[in-house]
Amino acid sequence: MFLRILARPLYNKNMWRLRTVLEFEVIVSPGEIESSTAIFKIFPIDSRNTDSAQDIPKTIRYCDVMLRQDLDDIYEAFSLLYNEVNSFLDRLSVVSYGSGRIAHILSICPTSVFPGQEFDIAIPQFSIHRETRPIKLESLHLESEFTPEQQRWSRLLRNGLSSLSEEEKYINYYSLLEEIARQESEENIVTKCTNPECLKEVDTGRKATNKFIKGIF
Repeated sequence: MFLRILARPLYNKNMWRLRTVLEFEVIVSPGEIESSTAIFKIFPIDSRNTDSAQDIPKTIRYCDVMLRQDLDDIYEAFSLLYNEVNSFLDRLSVVSYGSGRIAHILSICPTSVFPGQEFDIAIPQFSIHRETRPIKLESLHLESEFTPEQQRWSRLLRNGLSSLSEEEKYINYYSLLEEIARQESEENIVTKCTNPECLKEVDTGRKATNKFIKGIF
């Protein structure tokens, strides 16, 4: 199915928009709803934005969520918006007593930019389906044991690859990157005294994992 992404109404120029496809057990009416932290816009998948609208059930909707916060970092914006969508689904499940999930993440970008202005946008890579191939048992090299650290890494990777849930994949992959960042990052978090007469910098001794992970992304 080929999706033609529609332009939606724009809001504050400093806001970020995460576009997803949500799948519900109930039929959610299209519309817009706001919280103190985000604006949610639910709209149908129809002939205006897909070539196969007649095959899409009404339990599947597009969802645009806009963050009510000025941020420069697309990575931080994605984390906050991803959490907002899941909180929305949690509340919907309580009200409707029906399941809901993120079926697809389509993109994250600013809601608006000035003409000619450069901006960040992130879209998922295409899924690559590998051909099934035989694996020889000796290729596992069981005689070479994993360290406890390597065992944690491999468990997180396997759980991420095996999960059917977008949320579980995100949690496992992020945790894996955070583990690697703690091991590989050479930079610690440095705090600065807020007193204008001091401004002394103090090394906390904790690894700057967020900065390392942002570099990976």
